Amino acid sequence: MKTTLKESEVLVKEGKANRQKNVESAGGKLYLTNQRIIFEGHGFNAQGSSASIDLNGCMFVSNGWTKFLGFIPLFPNAIVVAMEDGASHRFSVFGRKKWLEEVQGVLKEA
Repeated sequence: MKTTLKESEVLVKEGKANRQKNVESAGGKLYLTNQRIIFEGHGFNAQGSSASIDLNGCMFVSNGWTKFLGFIPLFPNAIVVAMEDGASHRFSVFGRKKWLEEVQGVLKEA
């Protein structure tokens, strides 16, 4: 992990993932901490695709689909993080059920 954790931040889960932003799907690693979801894209992506999502602004996390070109559903293996400001973040992950449980657990603790 390249991102520096905050003083009271603890890593909860990590794994390979793709971040879907518009029509691009960027590969990398997804990290869940007790405060944030962090995505660090690897060097093969056309655009920089790192993200740090503060869970304080998260309304909910739900099941989602990996989408081709940003709108054609392909596989039901994504999680969607919906934010209070109307933004949403979509990540294709392995073990979606476990990711959802972990994120929901962190949100309940907050």
